[in-house]
Amino acid sequence: MVGRPNVGKSSLLNALLRSDRSIVTPIAGTTRDVIRESINLGGIAATLLDTAGIVATEDVVERIGVERSRQALATSALVAFVVDGSMLPSANDLEIAQVLANRPADQRTPVVLVVNKQDLPQQSQQEILQLLPDAAVVSVSASLGTGIEALEQAFSASLMADAHAQPSLVNARQRAALDRAHAHVHDAIEAHAAGVPQDLLATSVRAALHAVGEVTGENVDEAVLLEIFSTFCIGK
Repeated sequence: MVGRPNVGKSSLLNALLRSDRSIVTPIAGTTRDVIRESINLGGIAATLLDTAGIVATEDVVERIGVERSRQALATSALVAFVVDGSMLPSANDLEIAQVLANRPADQRTPVVLVVNKQDLPQQSQQEILQLLPDAAVVSVSASLGTGIEALEQAFSASLMADAHAQPSLVNARQRAALDRAHAHVHDAIEAHAAGVPQDLLATSVRAALHAVGEVTGENVDEAVLLEIFSTFCIGK
C-alpha cells in the first residue's frame, strides 16, 4: 500500500486485517517503516505491506522509511495506491502516480486505486486515472469499514489476472521456494533412475511438496503423499 502521508493507509491495513495492527493518528507521517502482515485473499496467501507515506522530507528517519517504501514498491506483486477521496489529487499524489506509470517493465505489476474516506464529500480523481488508465478503482471508507470486501475481491482478481498474463514469480521468497521444489523433484528423478527404492523417494517428494506449499499457503499433509505413493509403504 503506497500513497502520500495521511491518506489512510494504516487505517486500511487495520480494516483488511480486522485488527488494530497499525498505529493510526491524525498526524501525518505516523508510519515510518514498512509493516508486514499476512492475509488470505480468496485463497491467495499474501503479505500486506503498510508503507511510510512517500513524500519529500528533511527528517532523516522519515526519509529512511520513504526509501523502504520505494523498495517495497519495486518487489510487490500488486500495488494498492491509496488516495484521499475527499480531496483533489495533490502534487504528491500525482508524483506517485507518475512513478507507478513509469515503472520498468519487470516491475509493472497491477495497480488498484483505493479511493479512501468515502464517508466524506468526494472530489474527482480524474487526473490520477489519466496517468493510470489500467488501474482498477475501488472506493472505501477505512474508518467505517465499508468497501473492504470489494477491495479484497479486486486484489484477488488483479493478482489472478496478472498470474495468467505473466507466469512469473512475484517475490524472491517464492522464487527460492520453487527453486527448492525443482531441485527436490530433480533429485527424486535421478534417484529413481539409479534404482533407489521408491519409498526412499518420498523424502525428496515430501520436501518438494512442502516448498510448493510455501508458495500456495497450503499445508501438505500425509494424505497427499499416500495418494501419490498408494502402491507402496511410506516411512514415517
